[in-house]
Amino acid sequence: MEIREYMDRDPSIAAILHELPEELLSTIRIRRYQPGDVVIQRCEDPESTATYIILEGVCCSTCNFKNGEQVWFRKATVHDVFGLYGNFKSRHTYCDFSATIFAKTPSVLAMIPQSTVRLCFSRYVDFTNELTGRTLARLNDGLWRLSECNNYPPYAGVITYLIYAYEFYRRCYPLDYDGAVKIPEKRTEIANFMCINVRTLQRILPQLKAEDLILIQSGSIYIDPPRYEALKERQEQCFY
Repeated sequence: MEIREYMDRDPSIAAILHELPEELLSTIRIRRYQPGDVVIQRCEDPESTATYIILEGVCCSTCNFKNGEQVWFRKATVHDVFGLYGNFKSRHTYCDFSATIFAKTPSVLAMIPQSTVRLCFSRYVDFTNELTGRTLARLNDGLWRLSECNNYPPYAGVITYLIYAYEFYRRCYPLDYDGAVKIPEKRTEIANFMCINVRTLQRILPQLKAEDLILIQSGSIYIDPPRYEALKERQEQCFY
């Protein structure tokens, strides 16, 4: 499927790219990735960096800390944009940040070459606003969720995180889907995000299952629409 076909069937993708003439749309490539495949390696030459729009699936980044530890850092899903910063940073820009972006689930991405981004940026207002707005919204949402989940006691924090996770992963499914949404995250990933230990999380999850707020099947967490609503109600009860 070419980018024009995605634009025809998805208004959100069309909103980003509708101003671009055909000769520029033709430079955008569709890339498919399997879980674990690397999309961007941060040590690459910035001149080779492209900007990506997620059409299907979920991508994540890992960050290398000073002590050598590699941790799961951020995630992005359908309609999110990443890689924009690399198009504009100078070789002389100091950014002591090392991260690798990879596919967490089977993913389909629209890859916009650096030359196309630089040519279109500011020339096409909607294109510029959509790329920057979606990038900033993704980063702001991640910071907000991190602050919120870490501000609450563990039980309320886990409930809040699961509400957020359901809303995030629900974007991978068709609009008319009304079944259970899988939360494809390891216990360590959730615990690291929330700055709690895994044992605390392992104590809370069975409690939530016993309260019929989540499903756990073969070790994976699932949330359907009724349980999503129940989680929101339970969250309210934690504070009032």
